[in-house]
Amino acid sequence: MFIVLNDIEKFCEFRKQSLLYVLFDSVQNTRGNLFVIGTTQCTNIIERFEKRILSRFSQRIVYTFSLGSFKEYLDVLLEILDCPENEKWNRNVQTALSNKVKSMFQQFYDIDNSIGRLFQIIVIILNSIQDSINESHFILPLSNALHSSRIKYLNDFSDTEILILLLISQHCRNQGSETFFKKFLIDCVNKFYEHHNTIQVTSERVELAFTELVKSRVIQPSSARISKKNTGLYTMMYHEEEIKEMLRNKVNMPECINLLVKHDFLH
Repeated sequence: MFIVLNDIEKFCEFRKQSLLYVLFDSVQNTRGNLFVIGTTQCTNIIERFEKRILSRFSQRIVYTFSLGSFKEYLDVLLEILDCPENEKWNRNVQTALSNKVKSMFQQFYDIDNSIGRLFQIIVIILNSIQDSINESHFILPLSNALHSSRIKYLNDFSDTEILILLLISQHCRNQGSETFFKKFLIDCVNKFYEHHNTIQVTSERVELAFTELVKSRVIQPSSARISKKNTGLYTMMYHEEEIKEMLRNKVNMPECINLLVKHDFLH
C-alpha cells in the first residue's frame, strides 16, 4: 500500500502529531508493507518525522532526501531579486547581501528552508523599498521571520527535550552563566523524573533527547576554555525570553513540567 502526502508538514503537526501516530498504528496492524511518501521543505518536520519512526518501530526503513544546500538557497534568492534590465539594481542587491545578512539567511535556512517562506520575506523586503535596496532592508524582516520561526521550531520538541531546555535556562540564570556541563544537566533531568515518579523516562531517553537538541543546534558545544577539565561544556543557543514565549502557547505538557513552568518561568 502506498500513501502519498502532499503536505506532510500539516499532517505531522495536526493535534500534537495525532494523525502521525494513527498512521503508525495502522502500520502495526497491517499484514503487508506500507510505503509513505511525503513532500515538505521544512527541515524540522523531516527531522521530527524520522525521529518518531525510529523511536517507535524496530523494523523500518526511512529515506530522507536533501532539499538542497544553502548555496542553492542563496542562488534562488538572487534569481528572484535579479532584474536583467537594471544592472545598478543587481549590483546593489549583491552589496546588500552582506556577510551579516547572509548569516541571518543561514540561520533561517537551518530552521525553515521553504522557498514559499523565502518568497514571503522577499515580498516584505520589496514593499519597504522606496528607491534602491541596501542591507537595512533585509535586517528587520529577517529578524522578525527568524524570531517567529525559532519559536515555532521550539514548540515541536518533546516533553523531555523541553524539560532539558527549562533546566538549562534555569541553571544559566541562577549561575549568571551562558554555559553548563552536560553531566550536571543530565543528572538534574534524571533527578527531576525520579522525584516526579508519575512519569517513567529512562536515562537513555534523556541522553537521546539531549543528543537531539545538539543535532537541532538548540544547544551547542561551548568554545570556552576555562580549564583542561571542562570537557562536556555546552552553550544554550536560545534566549530565556524565547523559551517563555514558546511556553505561553504550549499545551498538554505533563503536570510536573507545567508546575515548573508556572513557578519559575511564567509566574
